[in-house]
Amino acid sequence: MTPGTSHSPIHYNLYRFGVDEVAVGKLINSDLPSDDEERWQILDAPRYHIQRLLDEHLRAQAALRDCRDGDRPFVLFLRSFSSEYHDRRIEGAISSSFSLQSVVFQDKVKFYLELGTPVVKLHGGSDGFYPGQTNDALILSTHAENWSTVAEELIRAASAIVFLVGRLTAGVVEEFDLIRKHDREGRCIVVLFDPDTAPGDSSGVRSGFPDFPNFFDDDPELMAPEVGRLLPSLIGDSRTEAPLEAALNLHFTYLEPVFVRSEDSACRLYEEALAVCEKRMQTEPGAIADLTRTQGWMALCLASMPEAGRDALEYAQRAATNLEKAVRVTPDRVAGLRPLVEEARRVTGKIA
Repeated sequence: MTPGTSHSPIHYNLYRFGVDEVAVGKLINSDLPSDDEERWQILDAPRYHIQRLLDEHLRAQAALRDCRDGDRPFVLFLRSFSSEYHDRRIEGAISSSFSLQSVVFQDKVKFYLELGTPVVKLHGGSDGFYPGQTNDALILSTHAENWSTVAEELIRAASAIVFLVGRLTAGVVEEFDLIRKHDREGRCIVVLFDPDTAPGDSSGVRSGFPDFPNFFDDDPELMAPEVGRLLPSLIGDSRTEAPLEAALNLHFTYLEPVFVRSEDSACRLYEEALAVCEKRMQTEPGAIADLTRTQGWMALCLASMPEAGRDALEYAQRAATNLEKAVRVTPDRVAGLRPLVEEARRVTGKIA
């Protein structure tokens, strides 16, 4: 996604960083612009958006706490990733877009609710960041290791569940199973919508959920008024009685845990960088320098991880072999490569 050198870009699959994709990539590659204002924008953009997600997270927890303590209802809004967000790789870069229908639908659902009834949403570690979200959004930030626990607790406690479904992915099926597990089908409104197809259940998904009585399969914008009329009957005089321990004790998370644990995070990024370098080698012989450098970094990264010594040694050996090729092919781009490769050989040699 982002340039690794001033000559040829190394692309990382960083769509999970949303609008911070470019900024985070440049930070990873130490590829900051020389202009002071541009450099500040790169450094400050992730902080601004992380703060915004944190604010949404804390607001959601405050709203849920008020519902629990005040015996008031709340609505849980679930959606499949594909119904809201799309990412496409085009020659290494990630193009992201949001479904306007999903955004409009959510706003209309809130409009039809009684004033003061909160709508709580979950944000996963791999979700895109929607810059147009309203300033009063209530969004709990979860990740792969705690999402299921939090979702199950909210499904149990919500007075009504609105579920916007695009494709029937594994995550969507799991959410349907959680709703069934706690006998919440009658309190769930399902709106089927695939942004890539015409309105209507062309895939036959509806037939697989006969136990869900409130099922719509048309354009969400058209269905919003009907959903809005149905919600009050589901909410009625219900209240939140669950303790909501998982949701209220949920620590804010911006990334999946694998991106927080430094060694694993680096290895995953190096793996993708290696794949891109190897692909570039087919048409760009000079990419051997970037390949060698990344193999050296990977060797040092693996050397710091338990039980990865053999893999570390293998990458160090590959880097040493490719270094000699790089010297012949692109001598002007190998500055600093030899000390890196020698260090990788030294460190991995001790492990072996």
